[in-house]
Amino acid sequence: MLIFSLPVRLDSIHALTPLVVHGQLKKEQLDTILKCLDDAMPETRQALRVLLVKGDFADVECIRACIRALLLCMKRYPQDRQQVYKCLSDLGLRHAVMVQAVVVELLNLHPVLSPSSITSTMWNVHLAKAFLLLSAASAHQPVLSLLPSYMIRHYKYLRESVPHLVPVIPSVTGAEHAEIQKRIESIRNEWQGERTPILEQTFERLVGVESETDLITRNMLRRCIAEDVSAISEFNASLAGGARLIASLTNICISTEASMQQMLFGADASATERLIEKELSDVLAARSQFDGVPANIFSFLLECALHLMIIRLIMRVVTQPENALHYLGQLREILGQVASRYKKAKLEMSASAKALLTEAGEICGGPEKEQLSSLGRLSQILARHPPRLPPQLPDAKNIKVKWANIIEPRAEREADLALRFVAGLPSAIPFNVELHNLDQKDIERLRIQITYPDLTETLFRPRLSHLSTVSPGMYKLETQVLVSTLLGWADPADVRLTVALAPPRLDQSSIFPQNCIPLFAHPGRADEASVLVKIHPMRGRC
Repeated sequence: MLIFSLPVRLDSIHALTPLVVHGQLKKEQLDTILKCLDDAMPETRQALRVLLVKGDFADVECIRACIRALLLCMKRYPQDRQQVYKCLSDLGLRHAVMVQAVVVELLNLHPVLSPSSITSTMWNVHLAKAFLLLSAASAHQPVLSLLPSYMIRHYKYLRESVPHLVPVIPSVTGAEHAEIQKRIESIRNEWQGERTPILEQTFERLVGVESETDLITRNMLRRCIAEDVSAISEFNASLAGGARLIASLTNICISTEASMQQMLFGADASATERLIEKELSDVLAARSQFDGVPANIFSFLLECALHLMIIRLIMRVVTQPENALHYLGQLREILGQVASRYKKAKLEMSASAKALLTEAGEICGGPEKEQLSSLGRLSQILARHPPRLPPQLPDAKNIKVKWANIIEPRAEREADLALRFVAGLPSAIPFNVELHNLDQKDIERLRIQITYPDLTETLFRPRLSHLSTVSPGMYKLETQVLVSTLLGWADPADVRLTVALAPPRLDQSSIFPQNCIPLFAHPGRADEASVLVKIHPMRGRC
């Protein structure tokens, strides 16, 4: 009914607006309604934005589609910018729990890599996202724990300049914020008086943060630690490995706790499951991106992976309760393979990991009906036995970052040097890279990951004969990476070549993600070792 002439469309939207509060808008219905945001008449677009604010969405896919459509509308009609800001702010208040599930993808955050800078052309889009997220944080506290530090700084400015778009967040402004800041300052003053070696001291701070009872305080202190170790890794090459590992552990603690919060607060199950897949890949990647990692850290990372896999299983049971019996079998497989992984790697379990495996294993025993009824206790078991960092980081100075320096092709390759070839046939790109702190097992797992503009990925395995040893732990690779596409492209486009490691054999199981692990581009910075190359596959002539 929303596809007729202007008066009919406008009357239809006005008639539908008071009705949407009595039901839920599903994704299929929303896709039809959102088409009115493309209407040339501003009255129609504004009427639809009022309707969206009053509607109840069925799932996270609805809020994701709505955000995407509103940002596209703002790009197409810049004069609607203020109305879009207001709409997104109201949506954040109304659907705060759903917004929590899209924070990471909306800001393009990475648990290890640093956030990208905001350019002037992105500022309006960033403002729109900020109004949505800060409004959601004012209504749902766990959202705040996911926001990066720059977003909190922007909140203070936006709250003063546009208070009608940014509600008060009590834990950031007011007495509660003052108490938190006072607590953080007192803790940081205590840190400054310590005289132990800097890496061990920083790790002990990270362990001590776990004793804080407030989630926001814990995450703010962790971000302070992340900033400290990032500075250490950038300006002190001899300590870069241990500092970067501590930075990774800091972000893993934040993301693991955020997943637990999403599970306990009832965030959208399917969106949380996708987020956990990414976090699980990052946790497992941390074990392969460093050399000389102590066994107690390996044990902690495996415990975090166990928690994330069980949370993912709980989310699947929520979305598909009819398959609960099948997921019980998956729980047995997870517990069995994790216990086997501890044994094969000769890792010592922490007390919390032992308790978790024991209590979760009890659910899998007994009659079938009791097993199904006990599945609901999994979340309580996870909350009782969270992963805890080991008390010490031994031999921190001996930890090294595995990194790669790409010599050819260079990142500043000019646009007119696009590689042209016939679609359907492979073409070679010269690839020259220096590899640091890798062992022989890493060399066997070495891959070049090729990411095309449509986000499809292929892996290229270089020949061992193309590798030469420069010094112990340092290798040089001179090869040619093969790229190919089935169809020709109208214009040149970039493909990304990333130096990565295949998953270790012990992780090649159905319960672990089988993603490649990118190497760092520099021992002191959290950037991937990758380069963009412009190619232009052309259709062959008949």
